Amino acid sequence: MKKARRTARYTVANIDSLNFASPSILFFFIYNKNYVVEKIDKTKKEDRQRWFNTFGKQVKTNNKYPWVELYIINSLYGDTLPVKLHNKDRDNYRIEFAGIHNYGTKQTDFIRVYQDIESSQTHAFIKRIDIAIDSIKRIPSKAITELKKHRPHITKVHNTTYYNKSIDKNGKVIQSNIKIRTYNKSKKENLSDKNEDIMRLEFQFPGSFFQITKNGETKKLTIKDLDTAIKKMEKYIKKMTFLNAKIDISFSKLLLENDTENHTSNTDNTHTEGTSTEYISQNTLNTFSLEDKLESILQTQKIILDNQERIENKLDDHIADTKKEKNTSVSIDFMKTKNMAINMEISESFLEKNMGKIFCVGTHYYQPSDARLLRWDVKAMHLWLKGGHTNEEDQELLSKLLD
Repeated sequence: MKKARRTARYTVANIDSLNFASPSILFFFIYNKNYVVEKIDKTKKEDRQRWFNTFGKQVKTNNKYPWVELYIINSLYGDTLPVKLHNKDRDNYRIEFAGIHNYGTKQTDFIRVYQDIESSQTHAFIKRIDIAIDSIKRIPSKAITELKKHRPHITKVHNTTYYNKSIDKNGKVIQSNIKIRTYNKSKKENLSDKNEDIMRLEFQFPGSFFQITKNGETKKLTIKDLDTAIKKMEKYIKKMTFLNAKIDISFSKLLLENDTENHTSNTDNTHTEGTSTEYISQNTLNTFSLEDKLESILQTQKIILDNQERIENKLDDHIADTKKEKNTSVSIDFMKTKNMAINMEISESFLEKNMGKIFCVGTHYYQPSDARLLRWDVKAMHLWLKGGHTNEEDQELLSKLLD
């Protein structure tokens, strides 16, 4: 008689925070009518207060503060998210989804924003992920025992115990880039009595953890590689704690079809507080007229102009690199005319007559059937034009662009 197989026991882990970085993440929100972008001026008291009221964190104004640009992204779904530009990485804007696994927090709005980014052309690299493992009354003793073997130097501050220091091969104590801590979640968040015994084991994985080297080439994992990132984190957690953790990422796979249909059926009555903009489904984004698209872009052009010098320099560098390539390309610069200018092979008269069509071609909203938009950002805002166009309208437009 065969023995019954033992069912594998898993420890449920949840993503509590997600950080992505991309040169184009800010512009994705600017050109999408589902979002309203606010620029925060750190020198203005009312702007600093606005940031504090929204996210509960103070804006530091000293020169050592790492964030040089701050933006508030207001989603017409009801969510509000921060976008930042770090002093040491001025090429990439960062967006933070924080407190995903807070008790009593509705995740529906966050899921919508996440899916919008995931389905876009934006190359959003994983910059940080926080994983939370919650237990009632106490964290499994075997996990703490194994954790102490890898991180014997422990620091306690108030309600939190930190396991951030490890020992290298030479016996030297070093600061680990993967931070681990335990704390009483109920006390920290002032949860109700029924949740008073929730203890949390938390792992903070930095962007450097989400890199894969294959055949001598290093690849950064993006928002589309979340499954691969999950496997790496699960393997690391098991190594450090002996816990067979399974990270729940169901939030990223929800279709929300019913909820979307309910919103779409009430587009005439659905508005965000403080704005008259109607709710717009992602599926109907491409039905907007050219005038609507241009109006939306012009309304947010001030944000781009505030960064005019930095963006112009990056575009100029890209144009110089483009001329060295064999492929024919069209580079787009938003600064050098009232709305935009084509820097190569386009006459001013043709630009004036076909401003709308060119603008559509050069943005996320419109792509010729046989052209490939490689990067939609300040570094490489251009189309690589390929041969063999079958769509007559696309062929005619592209022919004019190259005249």
